[in-house]
Amino acid sequence: MPPVPHFGDLAGLFRKKHTKSTEGKPRKKTDTQRDSKEKCAMSKRERNISNMSREMIAQTDSSRLKNGSKERKDSKRETDNESSSSCRSDKKGSNKAMKKLGKPEKQLIVNFSNTTFRKGVKGLKEDFNKRKRTNDPKDTTNFIQNALVGKNRYKDVACLDANRVVLRDWKTDYIHANFVSIPSNDRKFICTQGPMDVSSGDFWHMIVQERVRSIVMLCNILEKGMKKCFEYFPTAETPEKSFDGYVVKFVREKLLDMKTTLTEAKISVRNMSIFKDGQMVQNVAHFQWLEWPDRGVPKADLAIIRLLDAVRSDPTPVVVHCSAGIGRTGSVVMIEYARDAAVQGMMPESLDEIMDSIRKQRCSSVQTEQQYVFVHQVLLEYYKSLQIVRPSREMEKFVQEYNASLV
Repeated sequence: MPPVPHFGDLAGLFRKKHTKSTEGKPRKKTDTQRDSKEKCAMSKRERNISNMSREMIAQTDSSRLKNGSKERKDSKRETDNESSSSCRSDKKGSNKAMKKLGKPEKQLIVNFSNTTFRKGVKGLKEDFNKRKRTNDPKDTTNFIQNALVGKNRYKDVACLDANRVVLRDWKTDYIHANFVSIPSNDRKFICTQGPMDVSSGDFWHMIVQERVRSIVMLCNILEKGMKKCFEYFPTAETPEKSFDGYVVKFVREKLLDMKTTLTEAKISVRNMSIFKDGQMVQNVAHFQWLEWPDRGVPKADLAIIRLLDAVRSDPTPVVVHCSAGIGRTGSVVMIEYARDAAVQGMMPESLDEIMDSIRKQRCSSVQTEQQYVFVHQVLLEYYKSLQIVRPSREMEKFVQEYNASLV
């Protein structure tokens, strides 16, 4: 069996794997001409799409300004269409990705499951507790400099300098947020802390700056009587909120359709529109997982997979946050990282290397050993649903150990 590649730079490895060297080989003229034509065609399509987008936005803005009372209905209709289209494309995209799994990729998944069964819950917890969770202060200078400004929710949860989100054309360039990559996408996620009263304007500026289409919130405003996040979004009861020049308007709310997934999880989906200087600049979908316990885990079913499928096709970064932006947030991001690694033929036998890679991008991601084991259990359930991992005595034993560890 070939050795599993180190996960320090999975994105780089993926690019190398899919890029064949052409050094010393003369390129055919027809190839050059074909590439040139393809680039021209792509450029033309992109210009057409860009022009169509601007026309649609202009028409939408004009319609809202003229019709006043009709604004909410138009926005609802527009968002409904986007949401419906997104769900269809997400489902197709997920199925298409699964079709890419050939025998070698599936074997890596089987190897991962066998290693997980062999280690058991106890062995996974030992792996977790061996990993480094601290960071050098010299790597978090901006976090330290902003400590007195009051924009860090927790003094012991640092924000790395190297891949932090830098705010542009704004009163500050700092927000406690980091870009986090997966093997096939350098900027798939933005992991951030739950917005605070003083940082909510920064948060919405980041959403617009990075053209974010989806926000995933994994906490409640209050948990066990403690404030975990500022209510930075509008609701049906308070349909409009203003943050440092940005006006965010509520459009509609519903529960995420779990399709055929049997789950107790409830995920609220709020559609919102963002306005600046009286002009609508962006629509965004806000997914909130209700009742996920802090430093704990929900039931290890396929609800997270359904949530990730709903945002998987987003062409811009998906913002994920809980309270600190490392525990629940890190767990969800780790599941998608592993799924993507499997599709790319890079699934490791042990997920501790994936956790290390995420922690190099977002400090202390995956906060507890229980969350780490939870990630494994969700992935096992997922690959069992795809009939890649077959039911067995070993799996039954692992599930029993997992359930016993939750008591």
